Amino acid sequence: MIRELYVLKHRNELSDGFRDDKYIGVYTSEALAQEALERTRQLPGFRDAPDGFSLRVMQMDEDAFSNPA
Repeated sequence: MIRELYVLKHRNELSDGFRDDKYIGVYTSEALAQEALERTRQLPGFRDAPDGFSLRVMQMDEDAFSNPA
């Protein structure tokens, strides 16, 4: 059973102070996520901000946010 998912996103900080955030996909392995990153890195809108990618590991059936209160 898959217990981890790999979430790939991209953020481009624009010259006007706005951000362009793109959700790329969710993958069942780090290798598949890295392959998607390499494919996407070559596309317009992504190649100008190659450091904008983030890859996050999410655990299934667990809260991604917890309230410390």
